[in-house]
Amino acid sequence: MDDDHSCSFTYDVDRLSSVIEGYRSQTFQAELKIKGIYQHESEHLLDSSCEKELDLFQYIGNQHKKSIIRLLNFDSTFGFERRKSIVNSPWEFDNVMLYLMMQSRSSCGCEVILDGSNNGKKHEKRVRCYYGKQYVNRKNCDSENENSYRDDCIINLRQNNRANGKKLSRRSTSKRPDVSDIKCKVYFIIGFDETSYYIKCGYGNNLHEGHGKYSLSVNSNVTSKMFNETQKTVIELCEKAKTAGSTDVDLVNVQNTLKFTRHQVHYMKKLVRQVRTLTGNNNVSDTDSLMSYFESLHHCRYVILYNDAQSLCDGSDGKLMYQEVNDKEEDVNVCSEVVCSDDNERNDVFSFCTKQRNAIGADPTSKMVIGTAWTHKHLRRIAKAFGDVLFVDATEGTNDEERPLLTLSVRTSLMKQVVVIRAVLPNNQRWVYRWFFEEVIPSLLGKSFANQVKVVLTDGDWNEMASVDESFQRHFKNAIRQRCGWHIVDRGWARHLDNVVSCKSKGNQEDFACIKRTIQCWIYSWMKSSILTEDEYLISKSLFFSYLHSDYVKSKIGSKGCFHIAEFVRKYVLCHESWFAFHKRLGVRHFENYTNTPHEGTMNALKYCSSPALPSHSLLQSHQVLTFQDEKKQVIMEKESMVEFLKKKVWSSTATSKYVTTIAESILINTMSQVESYASLKVSESKFLVARSVEKKSDSLLPKFQRVYVVIMEDKCLKCSCKFHERNGLPCPHTGHVMKKHFIGWNGFTMYDISIFWWSIKLYASSKIKVTKELEEVCAILGDMKENDSKGVYVLDGVNEVSDGSKYQYGLMSDTKYRSPYIPEVFLNHPKKAINYCVNYSEEAISESLSQYTNYHFGIAQHSHPDSSSDEESSSKVSSNEFQFEERHVSFVDLNIKMSSQSNSAYFALKDSFSTLVKWIDGDEHAINKWKGLLQDGIAEATKKISGDVSGSDVESCSSQSSAPGYVSAYRGPGGLRKRKRRKVLKTSDYK
Repeated sequence: MDDDHSCSFTYDVDRLSSVIEGYRSQTFQAELKIKGIYQHESEHLLDSSCEKELDLFQYIGNQHKKSIIRLLNFDSTFGFERRKSIVNSPWEFDNVMLYLMMQSRSSCGCEVILDGSNNGKKHEKRVRCYYGKQYVNRKNCDSENENSYRDDCIINLRQNNRANGKKLSRRSTSKRPDVSDIKCKVYFIIGFDETSYYIKCGYGNNLHEGHGKYSLSVNSNVTSKMFNETQKTVIELCEKAKTAGSTDVDLVNVQNTLKFTRHQVHYMKKLVRQVRTLTGNNNVSDTDSLMSYFESLHHCRYVILYNDAQSLCDGSDGKLMYQEVNDKEEDVNVCSEVVCSDDNERNDVFSFCTKQRNAIGADPTSKMVIGTAWTHKHLRRIAKAFGDVLFVDATEGTNDEERPLLTLSVRTSLMKQVVVIRAVLPNNQRWVYRWFFEEVIPSLLGKSFANQVKVVLTDGDWNEMASVDESFQRHFKNAIRQRCGWHIVDRGWARHLDNVVSCKSKGNQEDFACIKRTIQCWIYSWMKSSILTEDEYLISKSLFFSYLHSDYVKSKIGSKGCFHIAEFVRKYVLCHESWFAFHKRLGVRHFENYTNTPHEGTMNALKYCSSPALPSHSLLQSHQVLTFQDEKKQVIMEKESMVEFLKKKVWSSTATSKYVTTIAESILINTMSQVESYASLKVSESKFLVARSVEKKSDSLLPKFQRVYVVIMEDKCLKCSCKFHERNGLPCPHTGHVMKKHFIGWNGFTMYDISIFWWSIKLYASSKIKVTKELEEVCAILGDMKENDSKGVYVLDGVNEVSDGSKYQYGLMSDTKYRSPYIPEVFLNHPKKAINYCVNYSEEAISESLSQYTNYHFGIAQHSHPDSSSDEESSSKVSSNEFQFEERHVSFVDLNIKMSSQSNSAYFALKDSFSTLVKWIDGDEHAINKWKGLLQDGIAEATKKISGDVSGSDVESCSSQSSAPGYVSAYRGPGGLRKRKRRKVLKTSDYK
């Protein structure tokens, strides 16, 4: 990062901040069109034929005094009486206020509310703009006490669902102005007499100020008192029919343009089986109906994969598949051939197309649709805005042709999952997934989209993973593949251990459940930020096996149970560590995601929501249901993003609270609260050491490490070795501590330190179904900042004034001011070896576990695994990117010997030769003869090394590492692996 980049980003931040302030604080003319009769207040009621549409704010000047606008459609007999409960029928004045509110929304996008009587007059009341009433915090929680609110983080906290978490208040927001904001002064006066309700002319204010002009006609909620009689009847019928709550919401909201939330509709009993309105035309085939349906959709871009009958006449050597991309709005219609990668794939495609045509009796002159994929314009914007991490998975049971449904989703800055692409596939073969990743994604989202993807998270489907790896070479050149930890641990345990591992007695069930939870949490810790480096990972893994073979665990689940669990971890967990270990993706922007369970939730929602996709649906019905779900989800997301952008965070007063989402602001506040828990030491002009000075109490069996972080100032930007900013786009407490202790005038994090990912304006702009002219400038600036995002905590020179008027003066303290007369104790006692800074295990315990429980990563079992080849490919590919992952296959013995400086053992002497044997063992005779020569040279060199330095017991400790006591792995030929009893202990003479 250079100076131009830093200046460009800060300039863009200031420019965008000023645009946001201008967008939020607009001044515009009020408008409210109503139907009424304009007359003098002393005149008799005119004929209803004189009624016309009037803008009441055009009649508030002094020249219109003594005049009124009568509302003839409402009976004023009961005056200002209003119903007090939703159970009661609405009074007439409720209908008047509902009418004025809806007209105000449709006219100028603002809400109106009652504001008491007009100077004590009982027959007149003031109606003012919603933004003209100041917010008052009526909650008992203290906004300055952070402990009174629930904590937020990127990954959901379980503590919030427990008893103590439920006692804490949620972080509330409000669209109303606070003390520091300008209150809107728009108001008018409504009254009534024995004739009708009327608007009093000559009084009021018609100029909105202090807020923006928003489109609230559809997406804004209303109070529960606004239910009309028809909607109440629908709710009562839904209660008798025992439908689901989400179905009630759909049925109620379809009656009117008013939108009620699920919490306002309380009658939810049961799921609705399917949507009855989805009926097709029996005279048209499903394929033709599907094509017509796609053409009728607005803002839809879809891809059709089809087979031409003429291509089958040419055999497998001809053109088998074609792809057609259509977008009616953008006038896109591109047809191209889909080329198979090799002969095997061509044969698979030819066989599938031939069998499918014969099975359905297709017309020889017709085109046969193989697969479809589609997205919408607003979903493409969301994908491009939040496409750093992609979640991919397939599911069954959504149509009557048993075709799998493949979905691609992203996660927004509200941590909500949004499906951006849906594809109905012909089968689960590898060529189908290759078509999706290499053809569909670039066609629907654009070829440039693949460059912004950092991580693709998949489950254990081998065809899916292999297709992702192949697409990396052509499109996703900056991305890595990550395996879902939940599928590895939870699903793997259910598949391999549920039937073979159990508690020894009924009295141990609770202990067994605790042990199982500890083991799974221990494996999950390798996928989280609790293990940052490779050395910490190896130590944690060795301690895990020590715990697994401890007397306590054996007494609860037995020796056989420990053996089966160890076999499961070695065979089905550790072989995937290149795709789940956290230290492999330490500096990759992935927002701490280690499972695709949020994406699994979208699969569950599409099958069990109020309008589910069922196995009995035809392809047309399935596409209609899925599209309806997308549209409904988008309305909800637009509403949530608007609320997130407009409402103020009354619990925070920082400089960033106006611009970032609630989750980001909560994390920033928690980060600032941890700044004082660290100590720092400046070692050079641009390098600082930071370590935790306040101990964290922990009774967990999982190893905890005390680390020293290195903070470097590079090109006016602070970067930390923890890589928290690189992963999440937010500053860490270590850089915050350095800024507070070593820089003058620093008052907290600013928008320069936060990635554009967390800005609420980005969420708001990308979630809009239709982008207005006001947001076009914002979208243009966001596009400029896409490639010029924040890289760390910025250090500003001199006095800098940001858009909100705050002034910051950053400057590094001189040596006489910042240097302490002593070095913090945490640095004096800091160990140099990773084995010594594990705070809850002793050095002796770690050394013993390192020496006893070893897993050779270069052994035959690992090299014969089906994923081993892709492991090497991904390793070489990732190393060529900016991440520069170090793919070193080291074992516990490596670390143990490295710590004790014993690098002359036979283990290291024969390691390279053994690895070469594994690679060549299935090779030709020439390769095997070549290895024999290398082996003889290695044995000779090893004999010289170990003749005087290593005893037989030393070699025994290095060579007796097996999957469990009494077993070792042996090669059985092309068929795979087998186990045999260990007959003897290897001695030094065995190597000779």
